[in-house]
Amino acid sequence: MSESTNEDSGAGRLVEENPNEQRSQSELTLVKWQSSDQVKTSTPSSSPPYMDIDHDFGPKPSELFGRIFCKIDNVSKINERRVCSEVFQIGGHDWFIVVYLQGRDASSSKHLSLFLCVADSEDLLPGWSHLAQFTVSLVNKLDPKKSKHADLIFRFRKNATARGWNEFIELPKLHEGFIYDSDSLLIGVQIQVIRERVDRPWRCLDYEYRRELATVFKPDVDLPLLWFVEDYRRGLIKVTEDKLNWNSFGAFWSRLDQNSRRQLSRAKRDVILKEVVKSFFFEDKITSAFVMEFFYSGLKALEGQTDTDVSPAPMVTVEEDMFVLADDVMSLIQRFCLEPFAQKDEIGHQKTTRDGNARGVYDDETIKDVERHLIERGKRTIEVVAFGHIYV
Repeated sequence: MSESTNEDSGAGRLVEENPNEQRSQSELTLVKWQSSDQVKTSTPSSSPPYMDIDHDFGPKPSELFGRIFCKIDNVSKINERRVCSEVFQIGGHDWFIVVYLQGRDASSSKHLSLFLCVADSEDLLPGWSHLAQFTVSLVNKLDPKKSKHADLIFRFRKNATARGWNEFIELPKLHEGFIYDSDSLLIGVQIQVIRERVDRPWRCLDYEYRRELATVFKPDVDLPLLWFVEDYRRGLIKVTEDKLNWNSFGAFWSRLDQNSRRQLSRAKRDVILKEVVKSFFFEDKITSAFVMEFFYSGLKALEGQTDTDVSPAPMVTVEEDMFVLADDVMSLIQRFCLEPFAQKDEIGHQKTTRDGNARGVYDDETIKDVERHLIERGKRTIEVVAFGHIYV
């Protein structure tokens, strides 16, 4: 199985690199560079309906994505402290890779250190910043499934133009298939520059990149959304168990005329969607861009543009610029409270840390099932946020 790490895993200590440090003359060779156009394939999408629809204006995620592979030859003969790749462009920005074959400092001398850097940082204007998610892979030549992968999301700024790992991998492990008999290392980097919004969920990731991350990030996305819905439901159950207040609310609601109920059963769509983004998108959380993908698709499902036959009956519907309760509020609360809770085995089978998912080895149906599941989870979460806003 491949080894996966992220900023929360503790597997690698994250530090910022100094990109202005004198670059070594012994550079990593850029052996393969795929821009966003080259990454695209003619293979038809097999994702669930509306998973790949993007109605937003501006550059698409696929246009802001790219991948490169670079090779370090004659590793055992390199004496330089620091080696760098050539500059390459992805997402409209120039980047390069920095590798320390004997560690960046004394504390990491038993590790290989690796960083992604913005090129020509001294030419950047004050206030320059861009959010990017990237995956770095050290290829295991004996068994690609044992390749090491690490993921980060980071806002690059004029005064913070590099990010990476002081302790990317222990040096002795390099001889377990990473160097092998060619005395070389092969490093892959995928970069997704993220266009940003604050008003509603949006598409963040290239299609192929998202599919690669689907089985890797699923537990870290699925469980928080599940807990969010379940916690809200437990709160409503407590409300209904308080018979005095519950009956009082029921009496209040029954006295309202139809027009008053109608007005109290809706909320502005933009208010709800801003709340979703505020609650679930955090720049320093590696799954933030990934989860926005499924909120976007979940919203499309909620709008009635995809098959929801297997879904629970909807709590809200979308009418132009409004979220509207799908039924009488008393009936919705009672029905929601009676829905079965997630089973312990469903929760127990979810891993909260990504401790070695082999990337690129899952079959298409597995990835499709993950996407379908997370679309439904995103849809239900939006419904609960909207219902909570209306009910409160």
